[in-house]
Amino acid sequence: NSLNMKLIFLACLLSLVSARNLSLKDFTFGFCDENTAKPLSIEVATIEPFPIPLVTGTVLDVNVLFQLNEMCPAGTTVKMAMELQGLINIPIPCLEVDDIALGSCEYAIDDLLSAGADLLCPTLPEGQACNLPLNPGTYGGEIMFEFPEINSVIANLLASGTYKIDAAFLLEDGTEFTCLSFTLELTGSK
Repeated sequence: NSLNMKLIFLACLLSLVSARNLSLKDFTFGFCDENTAKPLSIEVATIEPFPIPLVTGTVLDVNVLFQLNEMCPAGTTVKMAMELQGLINIPIPCLEVDDIALGSCEYAIDDLLSAGADLLCPTLPEGQACNLPLNPGTYGGEIMFEFPEINSVIANLLASGTYKIDAAFLLEDGTEFTCLSFTLELTGSK
């Protein structure tokens, strides 16, 4: 379940910090469209190494700093829509492999904060509890983590390629808080 939380954490972290349309090599992110609410702004976003090698033992260095300008209320979820980019884009459905839900899935933000507490809680502003609601303030910092043993089914599902992920942050009543989009490149073992 550690791999699940790390992959979900990476996807959500990237989507949480997506405030402007920035590009780092083939890593791009921004709001889903021009009419999307923009309750946050990004200061720093880097990932090393990039492209991201989906290989057991890879250490990712994710450095993110963003300003949350509006409270993100309790009950907020993130609904991911993931597709492999190519001549024909291939949607990746929500699949469970060994109790790991990957692909176009929906996650409760509080569950992600709880599962990733060791990595995420130190990046919150002083005085901010490690759960929703997230109050306005400056969030982020450097987070380093190592991929554990990667299940071959997951490695094959998330094969080398370019992935586009839209992350719709939904309030308890189903209305959209914001929608963030990012594209990243994964590579397999060599």
